[in-house]
Amino acid sequence: MEGSHSGLDGKERAKHFTTRAAAMRWEADQKATVARGTWVDPNSKETFLTYYTEWASRQVWESNTTVNMNYIASTATFAKIPIVKIKRAHVENWVKAMQTSGLAASTITARMGNIRTVFRAAVRDHVIATDPAAGVILPRLRRRDSSLKMPAVDQVRTLLIKSENRFRAFIGLGAFAGLRFGEIAALRVEDIDFTASTIWVERQIQRARGAGVEIRQPKYGSERTVHMAEALAAMLRVHIERYMLKPEGWLFPGENNLPLCHNSCQSSGRRRAASATLPGCGCTTCATSSPAR
Repeated sequence: MEGSHSGLDGKERAKHFTTRAAAMRWEADQKATVARGTWVDPNSKETFLTYYTEWASRQVWESNTTVNMNYIASTATFAKIPIVKIKRAHVENWVKAMQTSGLAASTITARMGNIRTVFRAAVRDHVIATDPAAGVILPRLRRRDSSLKMPAVDQVRTLLIKSENRFRAFIGLGAFAGLRFGEIAALRVEDIDFTASTIWVERQIQRARGAGVEIRQPKYGSERTVHMAEALAAMLRVHIERYMLKPEGWLFPGENNLPLCHNSCQSSGRRRAASATLPGCGCTTCATSSPAR
């Protein structure tokens, strides 16, 4: 006995059964999923990565988001499996593989969020019926107060003393103004208003492919004006005068008329933090230090 129905794509599909009752039940079930808008083609050969590539081409993303999403999608252990065949077990195996490779729980959680965005889109596009990542248990995140160690006042003082003159102001902006690394690196001299004692934050740098950097708006559109304490203002005045920086120029110039990049700062920053006896601190202040003079 043969049952048949038309899917959401308009194509008619048939299936053979041993009894008429079984064929009718199958037809009723398929028609119900079509009526609910949850029908998917169980024989689709479209892989997760193929669907992701087509879906990603329709998204309005920053370039860094595109690079990050492409990497996560292409390295998922189920990337080449037909998306309709992906089960919860596939996602669990991927999570376990990331944990085994030594990735932090926070990184795994972030990547799961990115992957679930793709699965949810596939559900909306009627490519899959449900999100196979729903309910997958992730590694426990560490409590923020135990995972993030902030330096004490004396430690910041030590770090400033041990820093080279050219980079002392960079550390001061992280410690006393609370700016993120990319925001500090992207400051121009004209962003510092000594009369109003303020700092205007309107851009940041991010890593680009290779050794380059990209300059863009601050994270989540967080342009803002930050109050500047007199001690920090004095530090910045000395820095600008010492290196004869022009108003339109970068406050911390790098090579090829670009601001300092992460690589040139963070590698030496870890060594500087170690020499200042600040083990394991992950704040902006201790993640940076002096570049070559």
